[in-house]
Amino acid sequence: MQHFVALGVLTALVLAGCGLISTPPINDPLKLDGKTISASFPLVTAIKANPKPSIATFTFDNLTDLPSLSTTPSGFELRIGFSSGEVTGSCTAPNTINVSLTSISFQVSDDQGTVAIGGGPVTFKLNKGTGSAYTVSNLSTTVLGFTQGSVGTLLNILKAGGKNTLQGSMDVEVDDALAGCTLTLTLGGTTGTIKF
Repeated sequence: MQHFVALGVLTALVLAGCGLISTPPINDPLKLDGKTISASFPLVTAIKANPKPSIATFTFDNLTDLPSLSTTPSGFELRIGFSSGEVTGSCTAPNTINVSLTSISFQVSDDQGTVAIGGGPVTFKLNKGTGSAYTVSNLSTTVLGFTQGSVGTLLNILKAGGKNTLQGSMDVEVDDALAGCTLTLTLGGTTGTIKF
């Protein structure tokens, strides 16, 4: 029995050292769900949004549901989700739109410090619904990761100190059928995971 206990402890230590142990997903840790980002596509160059779309800077309270940690985390993974889209403007809205967020960056700060994260791409398809509305399908998201050097700062920001501030931007690329239109994306289903 002692051999099995020792082996179990050793296995847990090895898995933790490799970042293979994690907390259950934390729903919307950066309070992104429900926020929108608008991308405008000029008449001439319609594939890439110009200027670079950004999420309006906002503040949010500290999180009260973060798990208690007895071990120093090795990382924090963020998965971005989207719940809907809307197309407005002079173009003829297509039935489907292929969307690629080729570059994503966020900066989170409070009176204790600042931490930044970046990554991409995130790809998905928008399917035309009623009026100017679109639904999201085929979401293939890239995990954005805070490394060990920054995860401690992030968790301190989210758990303590004053109000938290988030700034974000994304490079948005779509089919050329949106020339002359604006695409507004609503975030939803975002989750975070603490890794050990």
